[in-house]
Amino acid sequence: MTTARGFIIPGDESIMERTAVEFATASVCPRSEDAPAMAQETPPPAEPEHLDQLRANLMESAKLLRDAHHLDPEERGRLAELIDELGQALDPNAPPETAANLATSASALARALHEHRDEGFLSTTRARLDEAAAHAEAEAPFATQVVRRFLDLLAQIGI
Repeated sequence: MTTARGFIIPGDESIMERTAVEFATASVCPRSEDAPAMAQETPPPAEPEHLDQLRANLMESAKLLRDAHHLDPEERGRLAELIDELGQALDPNAPPETAANLATSASALARALHEHRDEGFLSTTRARLDEAAAHAEAEAPFATQVVRRFLDLLAQIGI
């Protein structure tokens, strides 16, 4: 399959893999001479199925947080609510890698909390989510706000 950008993309790859292939091959496989040049190209919006999968993963992560019995019941409830809220805040018009980075980083941290992982692992996973939020701020401001509230709540409870 050839994309609108002139890249050859196998038809069975996911949106994330296609996006990665497009970026990786941009200098190797330039657009044809007759294709119109754009000053700044934006990646296509996320496919609904991709967002649905990210949301399902976040919902599962929220369930795991609700079952993290080593956390205070109120705290784990508030953390789980924020993970659920993040799923709703994912912007279908944002680049797919932005939504994927936020969702997978948040899910990883929620799962690490559920598994009662050591402080070093939690710190690394938290830093990864913070970095994903910093990169997503302009493209997904609402989702980024939810992530910041999640990180702030973790800091308040000493995680």
